[in-house]
Amino acid sequence: MKKEDILFVRIMSVAAMLAAMTLILIVGPGSTLFRNIVYNMNHNLAQTETTSIYNLYFYQGLDGIYTVLMSVSLFCAVMAIVMILTKYRGADLYAKYAIIGMIVTSVYLIAAYVLQGNVAIHRLIAGMYLDDVSGSFETAHFMGVGVLICAIFVLILGILAWMVLKSSRINKMEKFQTVDSRYFYQTLLIIVFVSIYTEWIRVRLLNSMVADNVIANTANGFLNDYYFSKNWFLNIPYVWFYTIVCALGVLFRGRIQLMKNSQKCIVFAVLPTVIILVRSIIFDLNRPALFGVLTLDESVCDAVDIAVIFYIVTYLTDILLVVFALTQCLFGNVSMNKLLLVLCGNLLLGIMISLIFSKAVAGTMMLGLCYLAYSIANVITSVLLLWNKRQQN
Repeated sequence: MKKEDILFVRIMSVAAMLAAMTLILIVGPGSTLFRNIVYNMNHNLAQTETTSIYNLYFYQGLDGIYTVLMSVSLFCAVMAIVMILTKYRGADLYAKYAIIGMIVTSVYLIAAYVLQGNVAIHRLIAGMYLDDVSGSFETAHFMGVGVLICAIFVLILGILAWMVLKSSRINKMEKFQTVDSRYFYQTLLIIVFVSIYTEWIRVRLLNSMVADNVIANTANGFLNDYYFSKNWFLNIPYVWFYTIVCALGVLFRGRIQLMKNSQKCIVFAVLPTVIILVRSIIFDLNRPALFGVLTLDESVCDAVDIAVIFYIVTYLTDILLVVFALTQCLFGNVSMNKLLLVLCGNLLLGIMISLIFSKAVAGTMMLGLCYLAYSIANVITSVLLLWNKRQQN
């Protein structure tokens, strides 16, 4: 075989190993491993001792970092596979960080499995949520051996993939080489922002805002745990939506490059919009009963009915904002300054508007308006992003 053929086989081997690692993580631990553990503990907490709250916060704390690692790893892995198969420039950088992400994620899972029996680590993580962690308790072990086995396999494959990638000289090949790494790091910034703020911090900020309002707090619990916690399409991690959309963007880049930037955004927005709206209609037609099942308080039921609409709108606008930002980065159509302005503006606007609504309104409207606040922030920053692009066109 010629040297070029040998190197090409190695690159294809990297894509195959990335696909194997992605499949193992999805089928094995999954992207919602710790979220599911917390959900199960929440629904059995009444039957356990009060000190089991330490275990609950232990796994809840692990979920934040895990969400970031899985989001970056899965996004980079899928994009690297698609780019390698279609010979898209930038595949070298995506493959590199995909392998790094897979290795770090597997090490994190192994460490979490080993340390889930460590009392000191439980106290350290629970201390981020509780003022007093001096009580005695027994550690819980909710991560099965299957998670450990999957993590070890991914770690081995990751190390092997890294060695093959280095020997493939993919970063020297023009058809795979990254032209401008700035846009790659912009995509990572967006993913980290979504994973940390939108999917983790913002949820806890909202919980704290409604904590003193009995109706809103109870309704928020029903809304998240009873309505959407196990509702796959309306609680799916954001990584799946934007990964699929961006992968399709690479596959159909020949046609998309002929469009104007505003048209690209519309095309990319169609798929998630249709999926979420169709699933929302189906959910609304088969909404689970609340009154007489979990509560007899009509005010709580009214608060949930109002908040459901704004929850779905917020979820949709979250996805659209991320898709708009990622597609602009993918095709090199946005600067870092503009991206930072959009992300920081989204964060500040969402927090400020929700704080205003939470202080100015009480009763059944409070929870819905808090969700509406984040929708308003998403719409404003999306318009800012698209308006900037139209100015360049």
